[in-house]
Amino acid sequence: MQTAIECIPCFVRQAEEAVALATGDSAKREKILRQILHALAEADWAGSPPAIAQRLHRIIRRETGESDPYREVKDRMNSLALEASGQTLHRYWESRRVDWACRMLSTPSVRIKEVALELGFSEFSYFSAWFKKHQGQSPRNWREDRHVR
Repeated sequence: MQTAIECIPCFVRQAEEAVALATGDSAKREKILRQILHALAEADWAGSPPAIAQRLHRIIRRETGESDPYREVKDRMNSLALEASGQTLHRYWESRRVDWACRMLSTPSVRIKEVALELGFSEFSYFSAWFKKHQGQSPRNWREDRHVR
């Protein structure tokens, strides 16, 4: 997937938010945001949006010394999720992905590779290993056991 020009405002907004979470020093924030803007100007737009975002976040981590500027936000959200549902957001999201995978795999006309792509896996082997970790068997065997043809 190529990066579109419409992605630029989101990259800038996300970078500004991450920098603000990582440091309260306004001079440092300005310096980092200037580096981000320069990196965006030099970016290879044939690359995917996640690849460009990773590059920008590497700059933020390098310049702030924060390995995860979102750590406090994640911790707070996970605490709220644990209170409300008894599971972390990650566990909840993974369970929703497993449910979605099973629903799609229950539809005979949907190919397993399509399910993998729909769930964000760029490689079928990663999807298959992930599915087996959660369901105890490969997507193909899961389908066969349920007589999905």
